[in-house]
This record gives sequence, structure tokens and C-alpha cells, in this order.
Amino acid sequence: MKGSVSVSDDGSGVVFVATDDKIKVISTDPNDIQEFYLSDEAFFDNVAISKDGNRLAAISTEIDTSIYIYDFISQQWSKFNLYNPTTSNSGTNAGGVLFADAIEFDHTGEYLIYDAFNELNSTSGDDISYWDIGFIKVWDNSINDFGDGTINKLYGSLPENVSVGNPTFSKNSPYIIAFDYLDSETNEYAIFGANLLTGDVDLITTNATIGYPTFSKNDDKIAFSALNMSNEEVVASIDLATNKISSVGSASIIVSDAKWPVFYADGSRSLDLKPIANFTVDIKSGEAPLSVHFIDLSINNPVSWSWSFEGGTPSTSNQQNPTIIYNSAGTYQVLLTCTNNAGNNTITKTSYISVTVNTAVNELTEELISYYPNPTEGVLHIKSDKEFELEIYSTSGQLLIKSKDIKIIDLSNLNNGLYILKLKIDNKTLTDKIIKQ
Repeated sequence: MKGSVSVSDDGSGVVFVATDDKIKVISTDPNDIQEFYLSDEAFFDNVAISKDGNRLAAISTEIDTSIYIYDFISQQWSKFNLYNPTTSNSGTNAGGVLFADAIEFDHTGEYLIYDAFNELNSTSGDDISYWDIGFIKVWDNSINDFGDGTINKLYGSLPENVSVGNPTFSKNSPYIIAFDYLDSETNEYAIFGANLLTGDVDLITTNATIGYPTFSKNDDKIAFSALNMSNEEVVASIDLATNKISSVGSASIIVSDAKWPVFYADGSRSLDLKPIANFTVDIKSGEAPLSVHFIDLSINNPVSWSWSFEGGTPSTSNQQNPTIIYNSAGTYQVLLTCTNNAGNNTITKTSYISVTVNTAVNELTEELISYYPNPTEGVLHIKSDKEFELEIYSTSGQLLIKSKDIKIIDLSNLNNGLYILKLKIDNKTLTDKIIKQ
């Protein structure tokens, strides 16, 4: 083998690149063990199989800045060019990614995690080279076709002399990964775990060489390449804490005279993943009436959403990205439950929305002029003994209605939503928010 193997999720097939640069397959059936070439082309340096066995990812022996994807269903190849999203990928930058090495599919089969060797040219000293970790969308399940090749990096930048590589997904939590760490100046090696949802990173173990970590089938251990006291290659293992990104106890040798371990299990399981609920908003605090647009950030393709808004109007919603109005001062919690065919997940954010009331405007309004109802279903009444001018604007600043001394304002032609009301009276301008519902 030129490197580590890749195993399908059911454990039935193993792929690897042989020393003749060709892809080989091993059947793990103990009653029918076979090893054969999958490709006669001597072009490859590494290969990975998707969890469902439908696709291969491959790296060539050339420094071609590319990852190749083969779909067994359509029997087609697609080439994806690598780039660093924090710099120009037009070819005009001073340097960047040269080639990938370690590759692994995520649970969905849509994304590939990989490490890449980068080189930046320097005019004042030695060129800077390092390894980093990226994610590339190589497949789109919604259209059952190749993905758009969008790339995100695990880290936007790394400290000087630091490289990270050989990333691997946990077996049961697709947002948990482990990877190798190397400081080339101090010659320090380590294996770290990371939670992609929370951004938490923790040390799993120090090491004396590149580890090529792999999660056990229950995510309770990590096996990795190591060196014994005689500097001989061995496979070691260490127990993981419940967060799966830190360790418990010390590492121990489990296989001598070996390297490149890969934990796998045989047997079928559903690869559908329960959603993980999350959301954000366009604004979290402000004066009443406060219009808040909620943006769903849940992962694993939820198909339905159930929102609960303390103090909001409406107080519930089944929309993916609802807009809610808060009319009263207070601090409110928001709850979201999202669901797909594999299950559901709930997140609650307490004290999330903060609403205040501008009492100075209200007092001035009561002295000179008042208007009601707010919210209104279509008609706004103005009450004042003095002359006044009225203007109503959209939240984007477009003037929608302008009148003078008219005390019944027809809003029936306006869409439901938030608007800005301006009243000019006694050389004063009063501004407030009104809601058409």
C-alpha cells in the first residue's frame, strides 16, 4: 500500500492505492476474500470510498491541485480544483495550495474532508510551506449529481511553522473530527479533536510521529500510528471522553510492527442523520415594536420547523425563516424544533431577544398627537387638535404615504409588516414604528 485504506460504512469493501499507483479493492467477506484492481491506470496516490459505496474520491500522482470523484451509478468522473477561499483562486496570487493527500467522505456523501500542502512564495526569505484542512462539496444529494466544489477551511490561518492534516470524521457524530498537529520548528506532534458546531478544540494525545487517527465504531476510542520506546512503528489506542474531542487515561500499544490503522464495522445501518437545530437573527435588541427575522442554521437537511416565541407576534410559526414582531418591553427566549425522517432536535436560547420602549417619544406623542391602533389591520386613526403632516415609509426608506391633516389613514394597500411613521407637528418630527397585520 502507498497509504491508509478506506472502508465502506457496511465494512464490505476496502479500497487503497498500491505501490504501482493503481486502485485496488479487497472484499472483507471471510468466506470469499478477494483482492483485485479497480483501475488499470497508474495515476493515483490515494483513494477514499463514500460511506454508501456509491462514489470514490482520488488523488493523482501529479501536483495538479485537484481531487477526482468517480460516481459508480453514472460511471462518470469529475475533477475538482482546489483553492484557498481566503485568497484569490484566479491564479494571480503569490502561492497557495499545491495538492491534497488525506481524503475522507462525510456521512452524507456530499462533502469531502481533506488536507492539502500549501506553498507561499517569499521575496525576503525562504518560501513558506504548510499543511491545512479543508472541506469541499463534491456531490449534491438534492439533484443527485456532482457538487459545485465550494471549499471551506477548518482554519483561516495557522501559526507560523504549524501544520494540521490527516482529518477523520467520528463514526456517529458527523460534526466531530480528529486530526494531526505538527510544529515543524519544535518537532512536536499531537492529535487534536474538534467540534465543528461549537468550535471547541481539545488535545487528545501527544505523539512522536504522524498519527493518522481513526475513531472506533462507538467513538469511545481513537487508534493512531505511534512509535514505541525503540522508535519502532506501532498502532496505539487511547480512550475518548464523552465529548469525543478529549481523552481519558493514557495511550497503549494494541498492534506492534504496524501503522495506518482504520477502525471499521460490518453490517448495515441507516446513514440518515437527525437534524441539529440552530438559528440566528438579523437583530437581537431594539425598541418596540421590534421586527426580528429568524434565520434557520440547522444542519442535516431538516424538512419541518416548529418555532415558539415568548412575547412575540405570532407566538409560534412553522416557517423555516419567520419574521416576528415584539410589541412589549422585555427579554424573551426562543425555541426551535426541527425534524427530518431520522428524528428531531430542539434548541432553546434563553434571554435571546431584548426589547425596550422609547418613553421620551411616547410622552411627547401623548402631548401633541396620538394614533391608534398599533398594530392595525388596515386603518390608522390620528388624534390631534393641531395641524400635522404624516409620512409612512417602508423599512428600506421608500416613501409610501404622505398626507396633511388627514385623521383616517387607509393602509389596506400595504402588505403586512413593519413600517416607519413620521409625524411633523409644531416644528417637531416624531418617528415611530407601526405594524400592519
